[in-house]
Amino acid sequence: MGHLTYLLINIFTILFPLALSFDKKVNFFSNIRHVIFGTGLGGLIFIPWDMAFTAMNIWSFNPNYNLGIYLGNMPLEEYLFFLTVPYACLFIYECLRGYIKRDFLRGIHFIITPFTILILALLVINNFEKTYTAVASAFLILLLFIQLIKLRQYMSWFYISYLVCLIPFFIVNGILTSMPVIVYNDAANLGLRLGTIPVDDFIYNAGLLLIVTIGYEWSKRKFKPKPAEIKEPTATEISLNQ
Repeated sequence: MGHLTYLLINIFTILFPLALSFDKKVNFFSNIRHVIFGTGLGGLIFIPWDMAFTAMNIWSFNPNYNLGIYLGNMPLEEYLFFLTVPYACLFIYECLRGYIKRDFLRGIHFIITPFTILILALLVINNFEKTYTAVASAFLILLLFIQLIKLRQYMSWFYISYLVCLIPFFIVNGILTSMPVIVYNDAANLGLRLGTIPVDDFIYNAGLLLIVTIGYEWSKRKFKPKPAEIKEPTATEISLNQ
């Protein structure tokens, strides 16, 4: 695949979710403006983050596996990553809500969230000098804390969808880190890997998917269609129906 590798990974990431977006039960494409908002919010935060980490040599991109088209210090494919991955994961999120009627984690997520915050806080305290670990953990703590005090009920579905998204995540990130398309500086992370994937990536991706989901759900609430106004019958229509 050579220089097309990273581009093809992006294409295959979004190919099936995009093709199935017109499924009648979920009708995911009807939410496209909310998807754009959520994805845009994620990109607004994570693209500058990625550029900063690239400049700090926390990670780098192997030129053998991208097209060589750079915007700033990152290849074009890295920008596409912030379109394809959020779209695919929001598609999974909505499919789960459409096809699974029972909310298995309803209420339980109020236990999961504080426990997760505690674990992440310990990671930050004990690894403050490891930039990737500390920043990714601190950002996810902030998002989870906001969701906790806002009592967001959709967090139960977020946790379920995140677990399902781990399946394609292992495939995509496994390829990215094994070739490697992306090279990590282990001095800036925990130095622990599942296969070839840095453990820190799971925290980073959780933060990305959560901010995208927050934007997506906010847009759905903000721009929720108003109920059609009930038209009062005219005197003529009343008389005709009598």
